Amino acid sequence: MNQQERRRHVRIRPLADYLLRATLEDPSGPARPLEVIDVSISGLAVSPVVEGAPSGALTKGSELALRLVFPQRQAHAVRAVVRWTGEGVVGLALLAPSEPLRRALGRYIGERRERGALS
Repeated sequence: MNQQERRRHVRIRPLADYLLRATLEDPSGPARPLEVIDVSISGLAVSPVVEGAPSGALTKGSELALRLVFPQRQAHAVRAVVRWTGEGVVGLALLAPSEPLRRALGRYIGERRERGALS
């Protein structure tokens, strides 16, 4: 994937006082937290370096079930695919996000941009 494809959409970094939380849903066990590094309308970068996050599930091409929770406590389930991996970071593309999730991402990104959070 080239740089232009990776930056098709504006990306922002969450702040400690306005976090977007992500969990990797696992039908065979408890949900596992992922640290959100940055987010766009079409995907996010996460760090699997959180206690209990299974690194094996986060390989390029893997399809995952995620749960995203916004600061207003809105929760959305979505499927994602691992597009790229780097040292301690994984890039995920959202697969067919629902319209409510797209609206929630748009609001979140807009509010963060107002606070100067471009990555």
